[in-house]
Amino acid sequence: MRATIRPMFLTLAGLLVSGVWSTSGAQAPAACALLTKPEIAEIVGRPVYSDPDQTSLAGGAGSSCTYDGGEAQIIVFSGPKSQELWNDLAKRYGRDKETKHPVPAAGEGAYVIYPKPRNQYEDTIGMLVVRSGSNTLGISIAAAKGETVEAVQPKLVRLTKAVVARLR
Repeated sequence: MRATIRPMFLTLAGLLVSGVWSTSGAQAPAACALLTKPEIAEIVGRPVYSDPDQTSLAGGAGSSCTYDGGEAQIIVFSGPKSQELWNDLAKRYGRDKETKHPVPAAGEGAYVIYPKPRNQYEDTIGMLVVRSGSNTLGISIAAAKGETVEAVQPKLVRLTKAVVARLR
């Protein structure tokens, strides 16, 4: 059974953010409407069995979609404070000091982090962060058993490009 702690913490942290920021009416697109299960499965290279789990974040200025309990996750914040919302979420999750590795292939200012699992229940993930218009995206993919976490970067770039294309 896949660990669900990571998506749960992101969702809980996002819900905490909702009371902190004024969204100025910005509404994030529904993250789960951006790509289908078959599209996600094709990009991550593994079947997606369960229906995606959509969560509204930051009073509607953000949304997240979690696939198969954390195999992949798409987080979208929209509006003029989207970057601040993302930074606050990362800070609340304790991932704001992670080493940021530039990923120019995913867009200007894009970077990936490889947070070390804090316990046996957390997945080993890569998370790519990039701005696209008024949106800030956080895209994660869990490394498969026996796969190095850095090996997910090409999949992260493909997934990010697919999400960005749908947001345009």
